[in-house]
Amino acid sequence: MPVAMTAVTTELKLATVRDLKDLNGYSANVRIDSNPERAGAAAITIRGISPTRTDDTSLDSPIAVMIDGIYLGSLSGQVIENFDIERIEILRGPQGTLYGRNTVGGVLNVVRSRPTGEYGAKLQYTFGRWNQQEFRAVLNAPVVRDKLAVKGFFTIQERDGWFKNTYLNTTQPQKDYKNYGITVLATPNDWFEALLTVERFEDRSQGGAYLTNWNYAPGVFPPPTDPREYDFSGGFLDCFLPAAFGLQNAPCRTETAFPRKNIATDLPNPGRVMTNAYTLSMSGRLSDELKLVSVTGFRRQHEYRKYDFDGSTADFITIERDNRYKQFSEELRLEGSWDTSIGKINAVAGAYFYTSKFEQRWITGGDFWVFVPALGGYSLANNVWLDPSLAGYTGFDTPAAACLAPRGGPGTPLYTVFGQVRCDSAWGDQPYGPKSPNKLFESQKTTSEAAFVNADWEFSPGWTATAGVRWTHEKKHFIGAQAYITPLDRAYIDNFPEFADLKKSWTNVSPKFGLSWKATPDILVYASYAKGWHSGGFFGVNQNVSDFERDQYDPETSQSIEVGVKAQFFDNRIQTNIALFRNNFKNKQESVIAFDGTTNTVVTVFSNVGSVVYQGVEAEVQAVVTEELRLFGTIGLLDPKYSTFETDINPQDGCCTIVDATFLTPRNAPKMTVGLGGTYTVPVGPGDLSLGVKWTYISKVEGNLVNLESGRVASRQDLNASISYSWNNVRVSVFGRNLTNDRFESPAIIQPLFAAGTVGPGRSWGIEVTGEF
Repeated sequence: MPVAMTAVTTELKLATVRDLKDLNGYSANVRIDSNPERAGAAAITIRGISPTRTDDTSLDSPIAVMIDGIYLGSLSGQVIENFDIERIEILRGPQGTLYGRNTVGGVLNVVRSRPTGEYGAKLQYTFGRWNQQEFRAVLNAPVVRDKLAVKGFFTIQERDGWFKNTYLNTTQPQKDYKNYGITVLATPNDWFEALLTVERFEDRSQGGAYLTNWNYAPGVFPPPTDPREYDFSGGFLDCFLPAAFGLQNAPCRTETAFPRKNIATDLPNPGRVMTNAYTLSMSGRLSDELKLVSVTGFRRQHEYRKYDFDGSTADFITIERDNRYKQFSEELRLEGSWDTSIGKINAVAGAYFYTSKFEQRWITGGDFWVFVPALGGYSLANNVWLDPSLAGYTGFDTPAAACLAPRGGPGTPLYTVFGQVRCDSAWGDQPYGPKSPNKLFESQKTTSEAAFVNADWEFSPGWTATAGVRWTHEKKHFIGAQAYITPLDRAYIDNFPEFADLKKSWTNVSPKFGLSWKATPDILVYASYAKGWHSGGFFGVNQNVSDFERDQYDPETSQSIEVGVKAQFFDNRIQTNIALFRNNFKNKQESVIAFDGTTNTVVTVFSNVGSVVYQGVEAEVQAVVTEELRLFGTIGLLDPKYSTFETDINPQDGCCTIVDATFLTPRNAPKMTVGLGGTYTVPVGPGDLSLGVKWTYISKVEGNLVNLESGRVASRQDLNASISYSWNNVRVSVFGRNLTNDRFESPAIIQPLFAAGTVGPGRSWGIEVTGEF
């Protein structure tokens, strides 16, 4: 059945295509970004559908990334680097019937090269701006001629940061990435084959988020004219108030222009992601018509990151997260193809099993949990009441003793003073000392089982009907611990006072139907209907048991209708794909940050907020203008609208007035994406000279649920180009990326406490040498 799919193959040879993010522009209504807070973490948008958040493993993305048939359940490591890749398929729209869980928005299917069974090597060295140095290699060899072949591969990437940290006298964020492994292909006879890949990823790259100080001084911004907007006119508390409690103030920012070269933070944002991955694919032909296929995958990942959340030289707040994750999946499918008296039938039926588990420990460090209690009139650091009246009000001589006492509910003295702030019972009634951290914990086990069948029936010459269905049963078991404050010496000793132990399960049936007509040998018209399903769950970015219990959300569902045309003209010199689609999304999962009076900080509320209709049109054109010149163009137009949505559209008014909010624009849904480019190749001397250019554009994006200006990202563009010279088996390339030097600052705002900004890299260049032998 034809689908809205873009297959990227020859473009992978361009020097400007370094990883999945560089595929932007080749497929309409697709945007591939990364979360700079996490190493190699993807943030993918297809037809306006994207992950609500990408910072926590408890959340499943509605866009699937698959490598060699294995679904990657963790966002970390999804930004796959490009070298040993045969093709990348970008499928738009719900793909759950064949591609499995959480593909309601689409799929990026990455297929790597297989062992060739011949002696050979592909080597590549890259040098570029910021002391970028990369070395890649793929080595092929036969073990038993025509029976057993092996492929070894490795990649090393190192790079300095694009910012100079004047406080630490270093650059940030630095890259340090390695991937190495081996693939073995066994073909003992003409009806069976097995492909085994064993590999390891070692990513010690620094985090690229929260590098700029967004803690503005009072008076830099005027009061907002829109009462819904954040009021920054009074500045952020961390740049003038901590000193009143004997703590270090963050330097106040006084200029609105964001830094482009220099930053000053007290932490280099260390990180590491270590992954061991195993993939085994086996296929056996049972007859001329039937083939049995098995795809088995196991991944174990240890992800650690620590970042300076205030973006300044003050040790005001750091976030340290240690996540241990593993997944196992098995798919068994029976594929058949028959020529019958009623037409040709291609069918597949199978079963799928997936399980994953993670445990994550958080530590919020720095002065933050000394400062917040001080705002409430007490000091755990010195175990004294800063407001002496609180001793009589609570009935306790010290705050540590009061914090450990039974709390009672809202309105009681202890709840009024402490809210849901908890203390370490093992420490007792003693001073906590400076830098007392706050500890958090979450774990989740997911199990998913599915059965599916899909068939294409060519019932008449040129006419093909498609029908498929997938049954899925999924269950999740989530445990979230009540956060508590502890002395710095006990930061890595667990003593959580309480747990939320939550379980949920869901069952879903998702059908798909389609009809295609080959009007001419070069023109194919199709229409399809598909239902998609994105599982529900629990929101792990919380501090309190009551918040975990509140933030349980149901699955999202979608019903998608699509019609399209795939055509070729002038002896296949021009290829066009045009599609119109309408995706009715129900129970959309969303989050919003709100002030939490029980802790004097903020809380993220996660729930199903309403229904959205994503509809639009997209077109892709590839043209072989001459033997030397090849051009491409893509455009995606999107009209995202809420059909039902009620929320408080004014988060600043101190109350919760729920109103009809369908006039708002769904976030992370650009209304236009454009990609233009091509290659021009001419013979020069003994080889060929090739020029490649790609320009992309994305319209403005709402990053805030209620469309506040502080979360809006303006329209942006990107221009990449390369010049290559190839002769014999060697190619030398010079490339430039982001030649328009388009940059912007994206703030993370915890109003009115603190804020930090993220700024991506500017213009870069590199030289690359590739040889195949």
